[in-house]
Amino acid sequence: MKRFVKILAPLLILGLGLFWFLSRPKDYLSEPLTKEKPLLDTLVTIKAYGANREKTGRAVDEAFAAMAKIESIANNFDSRSEISRLNRESGKGPVKVSLDLFKMIALSLDYSKKTGGAFDITIGPLTRLWKFGEKSHPPSSQEIAVLLPVVGWERIELDSKEQTVALKLPGMSLDLGGVSKGYAVDRAIAVLKSHGITQALVTTGSTTRVIGRKAENELWQIGVQHPRDAGKLLGIISLTQKSISTSGDYQRYFEKGGKRYHHILSPKTGYPVEDVMAVTVVTSKDCVDVDILSTGVFALGYPEGMRFVEKERDLEAVIVTSDGEVHLSSGLKGKVKGLVRNVQRLLLRNRRIFALCPE
Repeated sequence: MKRFVKILAPLLILGLGLFWFLSRPKDYLSEPLTKEKPLLDTLVTIKAYGANREKTGRAVDEAFAAMAKIESIANNFDSRSEISRLNRESGKGPVKVSLDLFKMIALSLDYSKKTGGAFDITIGPLTRLWKFGEKSHPPSSQEIAVLLPVVGWERIELDSKEQTVALKLPGMSLDLGGVSKGYAVDRAIAVLKSHGITQALVTTGSTTRVIGRKAENELWQIGVQHPRDAGKLLGIISLTQKSISTSGDYQRYFEKGGKRYHHILSPKTGYPVEDVMAVTVVTSKDCVDVDILSTGVFALGYPEGMRFVEKERDLEAVIVTSDGEVHLSSGLKGKVKGLVRNVQRLLLRNRRIFALCPE
């Protein structure tokens, strides 16, 4: 009996140890914790690696909460949001705002100056007029002409000491659609880092920030959306410690009389920018910078937008022009996997191949 106990006891301990090992909460070292939530008028995804399941989950939940806070500040469709309240005070003098809102507006104005006004958050009256997603016809030239006088980033006055914003003219309205997603991603990344997470991806679909690498030291693989075929990619870019953002004429648009009208408007004309299909920009700067720059470079058009990219430090871009040609900045050449060289030729070739397939 003693001999039997001596043999059985180690086996029992081993069995209990194995049971504990298999039943214990799994960590996220080989596969990331992945969660999705509808936020910022899109679907936000967070992927995070961590050694402790509970801590990683808590960090991700807090990151989503930080993004939800930015949405509550910058949501033009919510009359209770801080940006809506500020817009209602246009022409009435300085308004005290939160630090987050002040930072978003201040950074936007910096880039308005850099891009010569191509990026401009005062286009709020124009975006309301066009009503992408609701209307299926363009406004009249007279309607646009009436609103252009209240569009212009120079008409915003900031006081950093008092943390106030003044919209100088009645009828002015700010639209933070080109800045809030990137800013929210940065807030989420900051929360993850505060919890000790060093490998993560946060994306709104069009705007993404990655830190560290994936498991086994692999780079994050970011697909660039094909602007005319939702089921295909323009190419894949490998990244770490980078931000990437895409602005395209396919994100919100309608067609009328054979012409595509999309949501990226020129603040100078009030009409959609015409000579570009899509712009993807990459930088190691914050995600808010890349969010703004994808819109700004798009609005600059081609080749002016590419000239701007080449002059900026730590900035690369893929620009697809309206003729379907794909242009890369010097730092991206040879670094985009599976690159489509011409959007239109690919579509025509695919149609020919499909036509030859037997039913």
